[in-house]
Amino acid sequence: MPRKKTRHHRPKNGATFYVNRRFPQYGVPRLCRSSGTNDEKVFDDIQRLLDQLGQLGSPEAAKIIQGIHKKRLTFVDALGAHQGEGRQGIIRLAEDDAPIDERSFQAWLAVHDVTQSTRTSYRNAFKALEKFVKSGDTMKSLPAVLGRYRDDCVKLGRNRRAFDIALAVAQAWVKKTIGPASMPYRDVRLVQRFNDKPDARKSKYFSPRDIMNIAQRLPAPLDDVLFATASYGTNPKEYFSDGFTVTPDGVEIHGEKSKHRKRIVPLLRNFPPVIPPAWINYRRWWRYVTMASNGEMLPDDARKSFARWMSEAGIPFNRAEQYQGHAETTQTATYFYHVATAGQLRTDGLLLNDWIKKNLEQEPPNPAGRVIAIRPRDAKYEKGMLVRPPKRALWREE
Repeated sequence: MPRKKTRHHRPKNGATFYVNRRFPQYGVPRLCRSSGTNDEKVFDDIQRLLDQLGQLGSPEAAKIIQGIHKKRLTFVDALGAHQGEGRQGIIRLAEDDAPIDERSFQAWLAVHDVTQSTRTSYRNAFKALEKFVKSGDTMKSLPAVLGRYRDDCVKLGRNRRAFDIALAVAQAWVKKTIGPASMPYRDVRLVQRFNDKPDARKSKYFSPRDIMNIAQRLPAPLDDVLFATASYGTNPKEYFSDGFTVTPDGVEIHGEKSKHRKRIVPLLRNFPPVIPPAWINYRRWWRYVTMASNGEMLPDDARKSFARWMSEAGIPFNRAEQYQGHAETTQTATYFYHVATAGQLRTDGLLLNDWIKKNLEQEPPNPAGRVIAIRPRDAKYEKGMLVRPPKRALWREE
């Protein structure tokens, strides 16, 4: 059986790591003995080898496990006897030689628990990766296929974000279909992604007055949209693309990122949500926000500031967690989880509404510069000189 995801005890004074595993399928209720090494990398190879032996279920694997159990074979001997392709502790699985085909990928994707938009993104990522699959390529050669895709992105300057998505999809696919202890999964994880940014800026808190100062630099009606995204805890895509429904007591957010993102948040009577203009999408709208904030604001900053607004307004944590669209973070939170009632939505709406008004009154306005003009091409869309494809009706009032 797979090992528990816990750290194994390591004795002091340079003693060796200790193995404690179960293999009832091979007639070994518990395998308890010293690994014979105090090298952490070698010990990880031993654990990986035991994972693969547990998955094989073959007579050869049973013979190895029983030999180690009866002390006729050491762990280091087992590693040396089963070298594969220059790597210690790697046993070839039959699935390694399976072809990289769309049928296998679609079978995995059909049962993968993701939203429809994410499923479409995964499917497009596989189609981009499939262009670099050569005749005879198998799951074992998937890292090489990813390498060709990555080299092509570097050489021709292609979309690097698309490669990072394809790499994540390949990791999830191999992990589920072959197993986390397989050689292809181990090699796919070694492929370097592009967007590793250890120095990336963390989210910054913006008070209601800070948001209002930035909004005052935006042309109407883009200013009201920015304050609404912060007041209702949505990211730009949720507000523009997923849509929302206004009810007498709250605002239903039709989030599609995960099942918890479909949620209802309190309605603020002094700050009602506004329908975004049809002539602009959320990506182009965010360019204006970036200019208005001088690059200080990230797309998720307004949503994350909303969490702190609720805390300071006195909204209980379990309901604030629900309004954010987050899953329960602890087992205790599952006991307190319940869908907010109409009365609770009205109460929380009053608390948050009054707190925002108080914050805006206490802090004087201080816009960071002149109002940004609408770009010429966007102005043509606004005046109807250019027409975008019609959107489905996502914003409704009841």
